[in-house]
Amino acid sequence: MSKYLLSFFVVLTYCWPCQAAVVEEGWQLHEERGYVFWQPKEWDNAAWKYTWTDSDDDDKTIITKDGMFLEFIEIRNRDFEGDDQFTKKKLSAEMAPRELAEIILDEWVTRGDFTNMTVHENKPVTISGIPAFRAVLSYREHCGLLHKVVYCGFIKDDKYFSIWYEAPARHYFDKYLPVFEKVVQSFKLEE
Repeated sequence: MSKYLLSFFVVLTYCWPCQAAVVEEGWQLHEERGYVFWQPKEWDNAAWKYTWTDSDDDDKTIITKDGMFLEFIEIRNRDFEGDDQFTKKKLSAEMAPRELAEIILDEWVTRGDFTNMTVHENKPVTISGIPAFRAVLSYREHCGLLHKVVYCGFIKDDKYFSIWYEAPARHYFDKYLPVFEKVVQSFKLEE
């Protein structure tokens, strides 16, 4: 009897479609808006705490540990239709990650919200099995505070997806960068 019970648990352990065993303790599965990712349990979904003036075509999830003004991770998808970018170039489903990065980074630089925007790195990566780009940026707020950003983007079908992390460079950025990396690594589009 005990052999059969042991065999049952071994089969159950290796065949059960559960991702929870893969991720460290203290993380939870976040399922929303056609995608899933692992998020630390102590990080809250901040979307209800703040208001934005984005169009209804944007779907986004924002999580933070210490508050939006200290650090946050944002995952967004948006349609190409009615895209209100700050540049004249438009997104298309056929774009390679390099072309996409040029448009998105140009948009960031030309927005005018930030001063001394600098792109430190821009390289190709894969997210959820999809070719993407990963850029590292920095900028100064008008009050002089230096922020760092890691921004990833890709196109799937007729949607543009972005996953980015932003925090003040001095303390918070390095502290929570590993959390962002785990969120990106765990990100999956639902079929």
